Amino acid sequence: LVLSVGHAGAPRKAVFVGGGHLATAGDTTVHLTDVSSGLTVASLPQGSLVMALEASPVAPLLAVATCDHTVLIWDVAARRLLHRLPVASECSDMVSWSPDGTLLAVDAYGCCRGTGPSLQIWDPVGGRLREDVVRPWRARAVKFAGNGAWLAAVDDGGTAHILEWPGARRRRVRVARIGLCLVRQRSQAAEAGLARDAGPRDRRHGR
Repeated sequence: LVLSVGHAGAPRKAVFVGGGHLATAGDTTVHLTDVSSGLTVASLPQGSLVMALEASPVAPLLAVATCDHTVLIWDVAARRLLHRLPVASECSDMVSWSPDGTLLAVDAYGCCRGTGPSLQIWDPVGGRLREDVVRPWRARAVKFAGNGAWLAAVDDGGTAHILEWPGARRRRVRVARIGLCLVRQRSQAAEAGLARDAGPRDRRHGR
């Protein structure tokens, strides 16, 4: 199946939403394409450059982060804008829904993240800010876990920060170093594999 999604140029983002639609983002517009018919059924203007988009896992809702201090929450089924979330960063480029659709994590890594807390947790259905997460590190990626109890954020130094969420409250932060340890483990595994694969003649002559 090949779909024409209706953008003048190549779309920059794409996600399935609402059980039968493909949402694609060009520069400032999100198009909805009906997967069964292949037709573009709606064009949703965002008013600014689209940086990220993600669909709710439980409802036909789409979160669109733009470059004007805003994350837009769209009801795809009704083709209407539900909320305009006034987020801290000018250009938020990360959004993640909790599995039950009640929380939305928003963050920014790029040049326009601002000076205040850029990682925010929102109620996307009610349109309310739940918490500013103040931390000294910058996240490159944020993601809710499948059980909704954890929010992971990975920083520049290869550290994964795991925030635990009972309800909507942050209990504590666990810090785990990744990257270097993983590289070391892979290197050791590769060396073990080479030694295992080498024949008796190779081992005897050091080759």
